[in-house]
Amino acid sequence: MTIDERQVKIDIQDKDKEKDNDHIPDEEENLPNREELLEYLGDHLKHGETLPPHVRQSFVTYMDLELVLDLIYAILKAKS
Repeated sequence: MTIDERQVKIDIQDKDKEKDNDHIPDEEENLPNREELLEYLGDHLKHGETLPPHVRQSFVTYMDLELVLDLIYAILKAKS
């Protein structure tokens, strides 16, 4: 055997370069637009109308209020 026959090809890849090649979408690309958020809010309201009366008359927790406020904030902040 000659030296050339015993050589092994080594392929070294830089992890940072691999990360640069993988396209990671910006947060804004994943955010729903205003129409989608309004549709979600409308669906939420329609669902609430289908609940039994005893459930609709129960107390609202702070967490319930916070979720609705988060949705309204997202709608106001969203791009058209």
